[in-house]
Amino acid sequence: GNEAGTGPNHAAMAAWIRYRDPSRFVHNEGGQYGDNAEDYLKVRSRMYTKLEKMKELSAMDKRPIMYCEYAHSMGNSTGNLYKFVDLFSNDPKVIGGFIWDWVDQGLYKKTEDGQLYFAYGGDFGEEYTDAAFCLNGLIFPDRTPHPALYECKKLFQPIQASLEGKQIKITNLQDFTDLSPYLLKYELLKDGEIVTNGKLELPSIAPNASKMINLPAFKREALGEYYLNLSFELKEQASWADAGHEVAWEQLTLQEAKLNKRVTLASTLATEEGGNELIVKANAATESFDIGKGQLVSYIVGGEELLVAPLSPDFWRAPTDNDLAWGMPKLSGALKEAAKNAKLS
Repeated sequence: GNEAGTGPNHAAMAAWIRYRDPSRFVHNEGGQYGDNAEDYLKVRSRMYTKLEKMKELSAMDKRPIMYCEYAHSMGNSTGNLYKFVDLFSNDPKVIGGFIWDWVDQGLYKKTEDGQLYFAYGGDFGEEYTDAAFCLNGLIFPDRTPHPALYECKKLFQPIQASLEGKQIKITNLQDFTDLSPYLLKYELLKDGEIVTNGKLELPSIAPNASKMINLPAFKREALGEYYLNLSFELKEQASWADAGHEVAWEQLTLQEAKLNKRVTLASTLATEEGGNELIVKANAATESFDIGKGQLVSYIVGGEELLVAPLSPDFWRAPTDNDLAWGMPKLSGALKEAAKNAKLS
């Protein structure tokens, strides 16, 4: 029911579907008129609507609300997904949504020297094309994951873990299944190196319930950074994944790094100014600034230069496919050269 309009034919189709299979809900994104929706719709669906508006709709309508599309996963995108997940988690009437899209629609082609690549609109000599607009999935055409898919997996994981004093709180976010199919594996890391690891049997945790388990017993030194990595894995093969498949993970901070050296700050700073340069000295450190450009051009500590090049502000990033679609490089192109052209005097 995306982008299909609305009318008596849609109402008739919805009635037939409910007669044929009462267990299914019917949505039609075209049946939305401002804040209203057709009566034949038992669930409201909106496309790329702001979070604040979805909250308003949830408060004013007794029907469930979902995003029929809410994250356009084209190129380097699918960001801020956690904000949507927060809404889904905190408002039970906002039941979730669909990411556009699952897989890139690309075809293998070869370069003149025989290298394979994924071809898209315009790569076949056609006159009219949507260019890369068909490459907007969470996986590549050969079904290997985009980086965004790992973000989705983390945010949508069905198990959560948090540190509560000397115990770990395990929460089952599933609606129908307990945690008996899963095994908990852990790794204790000190300063990034594995100190110990092991396995823990999970207690019986009902859907949408939580339980506390004890931390594994181990010793910690006063200095050092300690993290506990948790991985929830399938005990046995399932119809959708092999045994050992990770369905959720968490990293808990047990002890933040502690400095074993005291840094002494200078009580006074000595400054020198000559021409277009400002020099600041403090203990064994010397900083030099370009007054005209406002740049830190040199930072010497103990006789060693720590900068490879002057530090300059950067107001530009590599454009994404979606940026190219709305003309960002042209409309915002002045920002690319802003630092180069900056002058304070």
